[in-house]
Amino acid sequence: MPFKDPAKRLEAYRNWHVNNRVHVQELKSVYYQKHKNRIDKRMAKRRQTIRGIAKIILATAVKRHKVIKPLNCEDCGHCVEKSKLHRHHEDYSKPLEVRWLCPICHGKRHRYESR
Repeated sequence: MPFKDPAKRLEAYRNWHVNNRVHVQELKSVYYQKHKNRIDKRMAKRRQTIRGIAKIILATAVKRHKVIKPLNCEDCGHCVEKSKLHRHHEDYSKPLEVRWLCPICHGKRHRYESR
């Protein structure tokens, strides 16, 4: 194994993906064709749940800039990368009402809710 440091291995992996986008897309296409039935069943099952529907609606709204993703966690105010913020639904019947939390606050929220 050329990289013993996990950070360097991850960086090399990401660089390879960036530099070989066409090849990666071909690999994904081949994988999808090979496992199409299993993937479609899993996605259909996910779409049937109210949680899955809420996630799809919110993801679409973020993509279309109807909902703006903040830079800071709403609980602690810690500034994290946009890609690291988690979406937390208090009520899945209101899919666009979401709290943007850092991974630590999101974990705390779920631990305290389950008690």
